[in-house]
Amino acid sequence: MPYCVKCGVKLEDGVDKCPLCGTKVIIDEKIKPEKPFFPIEKDEKLESGMGKQRKAIFEVSLLLSIIAEAVIALSVNSSFVWFPLLSVFYAELAFIVAFTIARPTYFKIASWEIIMLMGFLVAFDYLMNGIMSWSYIACISLWIYWAIGVLPSILTKKKKFMFIELILSLLVFLVLLDYNDGILDWSLVVGFPVILCITILSLCFIGLLKLPSTPKPRMTDYIYIIFIIVCFSIGFGDFASTGYSHITWSRAFWFVGIGFLIYEIVVLFAKNIRRYFYSENRHE
Repeated sequence: MPYCVKCGVKLEDGVDKCPLCGTKVIIDEKIKPEKPFFPIEKDEKLESGMGKQRKAIFEVSLLLSIIAEAVIALSVNSSFVWFPLLSVFYAELAFIVAFTIARPTYFKIASWEIIMLMGFLVAFDYLMNGIMSWSYIACISLWIYWAIGVLPSILTKKKKFMFIELILSLLVFLVLLDYNDGILDWSLVVGFPVILCITILSLCFIGLLKLPSTPKPRMTDYIYIIFIIVCFSIGFGDFASTGYSHITWSRAFWFVGIGFLIYEIVVLFAKNIRRYFYSENRHE
């Protein structure tokens, strides 16, 4: 096992520089081993995602699901026999996908589960009503959950892109939700202005928190900021619904939001004053 000539930390085989101090590692070709001292053998079972144990569990679960489908089909004498059959099929399919997927991650498993749940709900709605009715709302709700709760898991290093994706997803969700009756009504008049208000307020608070003069916020500060954004957004939605002419039922939200905003400004000002005098006393 080689060591760094500068800081003495142990180095892994094949590294070009020290991970601690960054010093370049130079190894004589005469003594450089062709293979690592302790080679790591790749497990082909893990690479393929299906080992002997997983294969056995998969076969047993598949056999049990087939038996369950057969028992239900032969014992239930009803026109709604498709409901338990479809439910068992969905449960088995969800288990198979989650259990056999290669290199499982939250994004992969959640995405496949949401897709299968959408298919189950659409099939259930169509078999029950002959048309796609309530499953439309359920599917777009699952989609917005995927866009807000699943997709950001692979965009953690691209915060700007993730923020844009969240805003666009909310806009598309409002349009799809409003178009359920075949026309666009409230989404353009109220929904878009509310999302715009949320975006502007969020960007303002993000910029304020990044200022050097802003003290490190506490968890309660984040909660108050979210509460302020929610109150102002609800109030702005009421203002937009009246054609930007007057405010009706949202006065309480405006007063509460303004009160919390004043409180945060006073706290920020007091922290800056305290930090200023504390630094002055230290210099003296």
